[in-house]
Amino acid sequence: MLAAQKSSLEANVRQRLVAIRERELEYYTDNCRHLGDLGALLAGLAFSGIRYHYLLERQHSWMVQEGDALEEVIFLSLLTITLGCGLQTVLIAMLVAMLGPSLALRGPDGSLHDAVCGMQVWNSLMLALFMTSLVMLQLSALSFIYGHKQLGFYCRSLLLGVNVLTIVLTFHYSRMVLRLFRIPHEIAVSGAFFDEFGRRLDPEIEDLPRPRQRFGALSRRCSQLRSRFSSVTPHETHEAVGLLPPTHAQPDEMDGADDRLAADADHDELDAVLDETLHLASEAFLEDRGGAHGRSRGDGMGRAGGWRQAVPLAARLVRLLLGEAPVHKQTHDGAG
Repeated sequence: MLAAQKSSLEANVRQRLVAIRERELEYYTDNCRHLGDLGALLAGLAFSGIRYHYLLERQHSWMVQEGDALEEVIFLSLLTITLGCGLQTVLIAMLVAMLGPSLALRGPDGSLHDAVCGMQVWNSLMLALFMTSLVMLQLSALSFIYGHKQLGFYCRSLLLGVNVLTIVLTFHYSRMVLRLFRIPHEIAVSGAFFDEFGRRLDPEIEDLPRPRQRFGALSRRCSQLRSRFSSVTPHETHEAVGLLPPTHAQPDEMDGADDRLAADADHDELDAVLDETLHLASEAFLEDRGGAHGRSRGDGMGRAGGWRQAVPLAARLVRLLLGEAPVHKQTHDGAG
């Protein structure tokens, strides 16, 4: 009965996790469809430009001279690049929108995570192809206006100015929108709770320093506190040190009172360091890699490995607090 309840609870949790991850899948699928439609539109405009150039060549009102060959090559090249990028956007969008949800739906366990990550990468590529085709289309219009010699000088100048302004505004507004809505990768929230290695994806937890790093910071702080306490001569009465009976300063001895207040603050900080030392020792035991592997094997080596890492770190801090020099000792696997 308990086994059935545990299995049911696990299945419900997995379904809720999949429902959260499915929202990301739908988001990237919609992006693929929108980018595919817009890429098809740009590809159609590029093909219309190539067709229009062919029709103009057949008319006597627009004869291409030998000196205009360079402008014609540039114009057709830009349109060809636009057509190619637009068709690639359509093809990639169609494949990703079809195969991504298919992998998430019919794949083995863990396929939903692979599908979402893959669609995220390909969405970035499709966006880059779409922006390239858009810029190339505007540059092709610029080359067409520049190579159309039958237009007057003022008309060509006006059209060139409008086209250049359009290109500049395209870059400007694209940059503004991307910077406004950009989410850095470090703070982006994902629908996944665990990565491919089974570790929890929690920014608040991942940003915390490791216990070994926090042990190092505590060791340095203990050294600073010990140096402050050692600066007090043995003949002085100091409440924070606790070596001699406490005495009360005279009212006019303001400097001594300030020193005692600072020493009291250091003493409180020393107590906090001791408490955090014990807490970090337990954390080092729980998160030790050997502990995780040992529990999975069931041979009990993980627990011993956790204590082997936690105890020396805590002992080092205790030696620092007592004023002893840290002792570095070589240990071997064969030693008892």
